Amino acid sequence: MTIRVGAAEEFFDYLVLALPFDTLDECSRKLPNHPICARTTHFKSSPIAGIHLWFDRQITNLDHAVLLDRTIQWMFNKSQLLATRAATVGAEAEGSYIELVVSASKNLIDKSRTELLIWL
Repeated sequence: MTIRVGAAEEFFDYLVLALPFDTLDECSRKLPNHPICARTTHFKSSPIAGIHLWFDRQITNLDHAVLLDRTIQWMFNKSQLLATRAATVGAEAEGSYIELVVSASKNLIDKSRTELLIWL
């Protein structure tokens, strides 16, 4: 791909755009004929949902886990991850605080709270 950089044209095999999604969309509107924009117009955003659960006891010793072939892809043991912080302020952690993460959660957006609880 050839891209104008200042007054010169440069050729690149690959290009990494480290921009927030909405910034990339704005660039596409401002430079509609730019070759990069033509390749990014099909990009779509997708929400990430966090499910926060509190238990009255510890349920795992894992700091985090990857859940394969599931709608919920990640588990973060916030109690474990925040234990260092709690120790520095003198708070004692009781119970267990877990966050479950669903990437690409478009199908969950329109569900009611009751539907989500049943889904879990």
